[in-house]
Amino acid sequence: MKNSFILYLDYQEHIKFLTDSELGQLIRAIFDYERAKIVPKFDGMQKMAFSFIRTALDRDHEKYQKIVERNKSNINKRWKNKNKSSDSDSDSDSDSDSDSDNDAGMPKIPLENLESTGTEEIPEKKRSKKFIPPTLEEVQQYVKEKDFHFDTKSFIAFYESKGWKVGNSPMKSWKAACTTWECNQKEWAKPIVEKYNNQSDKKSLLVG
Repeated sequence: MKNSFILYLDYQEHIKFLTDSELGQLIRAIFDYERAKIVPKFDGMQKMAFSFIRTALDRDHEKYQKIVERNKSNINKRWKNKNKSSDSDSDSDSDSDSDSDNDAGMPKIPLENLESTGTEEIPEKKRSKKFIPPTLEEVQQYVKEKDFHFDTKSFIAFYESKGWKVGNSPMKSWKAACTTWECNQKEWAKPIVEKYNNQSDKKSLLVG
């Protein structure tokens, strides 16, 4: 069983609008989900933040399981080759029977205990997933699915002008950027709405 998990810096984009209390509840929910797969009953920004973090947790868990299974397979192959080599030495040289018996009698590592070595990944060439900028149609489709209301053309134009970077770092998830853009748009709209409401109230007083 895994006794650790990763929290990425990218999460800051999804939690920066949470209060300290909401953030504390979210952290507790992350631990509960990692230990027992308990899905919290959040709403609003907490629900949205947890959904993004949950996707990353599930992805990391799946990757971990693949590493464990690959290591189990590789260790089994090594033991089989070792036993075959021992048997061959025994047939070719009768004087080495005792040595062959010792090799053949070596205790095999139980498969159920191999999971503890899951983090010791067999070295292989790492492949980084290259970011591919979305098309306007992809962004429009995603915005429609999430019921966002920002202007997709402005979103595309803004990030194209920045070379698809978030700050000084290359963008990793344009969908996460969409969520941030939607949240920021709501924040930007607040002063305008408040100003309009104040003007409406003044007009009502004058008419009255």
